[in-house]
Amino acid sequence: MGSGEWGVQPRTPNSPLPTPNSQLPTPNSQLPTPNSQLPTPHSQLPTPNSINLTLDPDYSTICYFWLYSFLTKKQISVKKISNIYQPDYHFIDILKKIGFVFIENNDSITLDCTVHSPLPTPNSQLSTINCSNVPDQIITLSFLALFLKNKTYIQGCHTLFSKESNRIKGILHNIKLLGGEACYKIDTLCITPLKNEPKKCCLKTYNDHRFALTFYMLSQRFHYLEIDNIDCAKKSIDINSLFKIMTS
Repeated sequence: MGSGEWGVQPRTPNSPLPTPNSQLPTPNSQLPTPNSQLPTPHSQLPTPNSINLTLDPDYSTICYFWLYSFLTKKQISVKKISNIYQPDYHFIDILKKIGFVFIENNDSITLDCTVHSPLPTPNSQLSTINCSNVPDQIITLSFLALFLKNKTYIQGCHTLFSKESNRIKGILHNIKLLGGEACYKIDTLCITPLKNEPKKCCLKTYNDHRFALTFYMLSQRFHYLEIDNIDCAKKSIDINSLFKIMTS
């Protein structure tokens, strides 16, 4: 071996032979790989997968699964109901106007969650939504609105004072618990998006099944959330059956 072949002084007899790269870092051993220190898009979010649900033909309950899909990125397909008029079916129209995409065929309808960014920010140009024809989904929309880009104004809320609970009071109180901001004035709720993830808290259902179902869907994305009196959801669906659906 010639002098200086490895960039060192000539070796003496019986001195150890340097091995190639013995003093050099192996590839990537000391150097960060590209983006190794940077979060990749969606790195903190569940990856999309697909769930086919067999539910009773009740869009009043099915609407909560759109919220679940929105938050968890799990693509939900439900059997399409034909020739049955249900007011809550039109919640789909509201979500489409906001910017959600549904895939429809002869047998099923699917919320395509893959088109959304982390905690999606659909069409920011639409901020005022009239829910007069779907008042039972105002709770669902109010908590979904916490994860949109801009403030959302929900009109048609005057009937919510005299439902199973005072739903206006419940919406405002629970949004505050989550660290959000909301106010009510002249038939309209104004929901300000969260700046950070929801705060850890125990959400209050007021013995109202619609609060219970909405909060259950939130808890599937934010597992640290607690819910008081979740069993009141049984007016819509048995919570044990719902758990089986969500974990199947």
